[in-house]
Order: sequence, then structure tokens, then C-alpha cells
Amino acid sequence: MYYKNYIKHVKSFISNSTLKNLLLYSPLFISFFNIILNFFEKVIIGGRTIFGDFIVYRCGAITYLNDINPYKPNALSECLNSYPNALEYFYPPFTLSMFSIFTNFTQLWSTILWGLIIFPILFLNLTLIKEIFFKNKNIFFFLLIFFFSFGGLNFTGLLTGNITIILYSLLGISLYYAIEKKNMRPVFIILTVMCLFKITYLIFLILLFLIERKKFLNYTFISLCTILTFYLFSYFNNPVIFIDFLNHLTYLRSPEFFNLYGGGFGFYSILKGFSEFFTFRIFEENIIFLQFLWFLICGLFLLSIFIILFKNNKISKKQILSISILIITICYPLLKDYEGFLLIPSIYYLLFNLNWKFIFKKASKIFKYILIFSTFAIHDKYMLFLTASIILISIFYLDYKKQRIFK
Repeated sequence: MYYKNYIKHVKSFISNSTLKNLLLYSPLFISFFNIILNFFEKVIIGGRTIFGDFIVYRCGAITYLNDINPYKPNALSECLNSYPNALEYFYPPFTLSMFSIFTNFTQLWSTILWGLIIFPILFLNLTLIKEIFFKNKNIFFFLLIFFFSFGGLNFTGLLTGNITIILYSLLGISLYYAIEKKNMRPVFIILTVMCLFKITYLIFLILLFLIERKKFLNYTFISLCTILTFYLFSYFNNPVIFIDFLNHLTYLRSPEFFNLYGGGFGFYSILKGFSEFFTFRIFEENIIFLQFLWFLICGLFLLSIFIILFKNNKISKKQILSISILIITICYPLLKDYEGFLLIPSIYYLLFNLNWKFIFKKASKIFKYILIFSTFAIHDKYMLFLTASIILISIFYLDYKKQRIFK
């Protein structure tokens, strides 16, 4: 009796829209001001360098132009002035020629030029992503959520200046045309380009298969042939440096790289960190077992989602898109701060639209608001993984109970 009255009073308290928004968004505003003040203190006043990843790209090109192989250990140390632990260059050889354009300018002007390239593409992506996931939401609140939820993960990612920002933004733009304009061709073109930079982006082919199956095989065949041809051309153009590039990629999975730079916060890294935290050390001794376990668990997640989406014809392409982005990004091998540019909008779309009342009954609104509140208030990137996991488990539960997944 007391429990029911308590729930009733809390629901009445939350039903007030002004109070609800105040409760929900107050930690987001606090996060916003804290992060911006910290930015001014460290960057504007303190002079800390932004776009650190772009500086690595530029140094890779400078090193290459000086006839030094940028894929050798500590090859960039002189340019970066960071010996003995210099950041490494991991992109394919053709990108060295691309980034050599920026060697014609000083570091300051090349950084400004890089920003002038990133920002228009990013904000076009944000405009279109809002149209997909938050059509009726206020643009100001959307930008606050995008940049400053989860402890400002996307804002931090933006400050790296990583080329992934451009790639994810272009993918987001193309997904708008796929969902709103029913034109899949731009998605395959952009995904093909993305795979020329990082072959691991092939995992997003799963997303395309779930959205559009009719033309999937034709488009995929053309895309894979283009990628293969490009890499073969790159190999024959300079076999030595291409082989060095491939060998250098193995360093990404080495214990040395993990200890120096971390492995991000994807499922693979959490498995590895879990082992080290409890001093099992089983993965450290047998990396193949870790990779097999990661592949097996991600495979089961993907298979489960496939079954749910195939047998449920009431789920829209927009909903399929958000679920697919969620699970594919989590299973991505090395998840970094700048990998959230499509993930965070997908998470909030699912948070606001999932059919929570069939899971938590009368307390569904309370749970949803607590979960949203925690994503604003808890400044920990692992909160993103936890939230995504809760959403996925809820989808599995709803399917198991044969209830509508979306309200």
C-alpha cells in the first residue's frame, strides 16, 4: 500500500513538465558549464594544443617527405618532440600523400584549415541526425545532449581532431538519405571510402544489410571490389611501405600499446580490463582466447538482433538503424572517445522511445528518467557502455515476452 502511494506521488511530481525538465537537464547544464570552463582554462588561457591526432597526421606526412618510414617505431618522435613514447601513425600509405598538403603551412594554420574542414561537415551531420532521431526536439537541447552527455564524450572526441569525426559525419549524412530519401547509394559510397582509411569499418555492412536487403549483395560486391582494388594498387605502388603498414597494425593489439594508450571502452577492452582487474591474466597469456571470446559474444548479440528484427515487421528502418548502430559500435574492436558521434544520438532515441512500461510496469517513467538523468550526471565513459547494455537487454526481454519493443 505504502509502495503504491509512493509511486503515485513520485509520478505526480514528475508529471510537471517544468520540474521534470529542471530535474533532468540540471546536471547536463552543470556538465556543460564545467566542461566549457575547463576548456577555456586549459586551451584558451593555458595554451594546451587541440587537434592532437591531426598533428600526428601532419607529422606522419612530414616524416614520410623526409624519407623516413613513418611506420617504424618512434618514427614521429622528432617531429612531435616526444621521444621515447611518440604517438604512432596507423593509416594506410595513401593518406601520407593526402596529409602532405598540410605540410605547406605552419602547424597553427594547418590546424585552422583542418578545423575549417571538420566543422561544416560535422554540423551538417548534426542537422540531419536531428531530423532522423529528434525531429520534434529543441536544437539547443539536442546539441547539449550530443556534446555534453556522458561527461562530454563527444566534445572531448571533437578536440582530438581525429579524421574519424569526418568519416562518421559523412556516414551520418548518408544515413539521412537512406532513411528519409530511401537512397542507399550514398551510404555504400561513404562506407567504401571509410574502409580505405580503416578496414574494420566493414562491420557497418551489417547495418546496411539490416536496413536494405534487396540491393545489398550488388552494392556490397561493388564496394568490396573497389576496396580490394585500391589496397592492391597501394601495395604495388610501394610494396615495402605497405607491408610495414600491415605489420605496424599488429602493434594495436599488443600489451605495450594497451598499457601506453589504453584500449578505449568497447566490449573487447572491457573483457581485457576485467581479466587484469581480477588478476586472471588468462587473456594476457593467450590473446587468441580473448579474441575468440569477444567474437563469440558479439556474434551471439548480432544473431539475437538479427532474429528479433527479421521476425518483427513492426520495427521501422529508423528503429533498426538505431539498434544496429548501438550493437555494432559496442562490438567495434577499439572504441575511442570520437566513436560516439552516431552512438550517442542512437542511445537517446532508444531511451526516449523504448517501450519501458512493459518492463518496469508502473515505475517505467521513473526508471527512464533516472537512467537519462544518470547519463547526464555520471562523468564516466563506461556509463555509455552500461546504458547501451541496458537498452539491448531490454530489447531482448521485450522480444522474449512478445511485447511491442517501441511504444
